[in-house]
Parts: sequence; structure tokens; C-alpha cells
Amino acid sequence: MNNYIDEIKKELADRVKIGKGLQNVYALLVLVKGTDVTLADVHDAWAVNINQHWDFEQFGNHRSLVPFDQLSEEVQEKDQKYVDAIREVAIWWEIKNYRGPITHYVRSRKNDELVPAYCGLSTREHSPENCGLVYKKTSF
Repeated sequence: MNNYIDEIKKELADRVKIGKGLQNVYALLVLVKGTDVTLADVHDAWAVNINQHWDFEQFGNHRSLVPFDQLSEEVQEKDQKYVDAIREVAIWWEIKNYRGPITHYVRSRKNDELVPAYCGLSTREHSPENCGLVYKKTSF
């Protein structure tokens, strides 16, 4: 039987291709940062992981193993897909574990930010058939 960390890692892996070590640190970001995760957070998590597993003797320093603000904008933006996946899984986790009225987050067409949307259903009432906000990519 999977534990809750394995559930989160599976949800992440279903959204974006990441290695096993990064699945662990990104799962931690889901739990501690949630939808507030930033590009810098994702980079720092990657840096901790690479620092633990990189063969410095064989390969030397990794060129991206520097503080986030020292990376080029192009390199910084490469982590956006991971930020998006972590935020999506954080929302899934919040909905899965919340027992009251549900607040969903959907992408706004205006600025592509996550904004709250309300369906009026409680956690017990949710299913693919009765809540399109959870099970469909929704924007307004």
C-alpha cells in the first residue's frame, strides 16, 4: 500500500517527467509551499538533489549549481513546468484532504494565474460526473 508521499509523487509523475530523487524533494514542496511555490524554490530543491547525487570528481561543478538569481532568465524559466505541476498537485492534495466546502483554483484567461472558483459541493459530493472544475482544465 502506498503512503501519502507516494501518492503525491505519483501525481507529480503523472504531470511531468522527473527523476526519483526530484520526486521526493518536489513532494516536499507540495506539502510545505503548496501553490506558493516559486521558480527559485524549485531551483533550490533541484540544487539540493544534484548536490547530493552529482559526481563532482568526474564531472566538476554543474554550471547551474548557483543561486537562482545568478541564472540567466532562459535557464530560470526552464523550471516553470515543474512549478506548474507542483501547484496542480498541491491543489489536488488540498481538495483530497479537505472535508468542507471546496474552493477550486483555475487558470485565469487574463493573466494565466491560479484564481479561486467555487462549485458549491462538499468533498463527499465530488465526482467526475458532478464537478467539472476538478476534473476538467477550466479557465474563465
